[in-house]
Amino acid sequence: MIKLIDLLQEEKIERRNPFQTTKTDINPETGQITWDINYDALTRLNKALEELSRSFDIMAKRYPQDNKLQKYAEDFKNFKKKIRMHITKNYNK
Repeated sequence: MIKLIDLLQEEKIERRNPFQTTKTDINPETGQITWDINYDALTRLNKALEELSRSFDIMAKRYPQDNKLQKYAEDFKNFKKKIRMHITKNYNK
């Protein structure tokens, strides 16, 4: 019989951090620690999709008479939604 703690531990192992941290410096006077943070490809992809989505929204508002641009903006929103659902479903992010 599987215990609840076994399931929780398995879930912890499967989930990865979306970033990796590296300690780069420690201030000897204050003890302040400086870190470099490197995001994995899925996190970078999500940020890029968000930025592009914002750009589409700005352009669609700026040129409301351009029906083709409006269609591209709507298509991109649907594409972004599908990608995010795929990432969430398959990579738990």
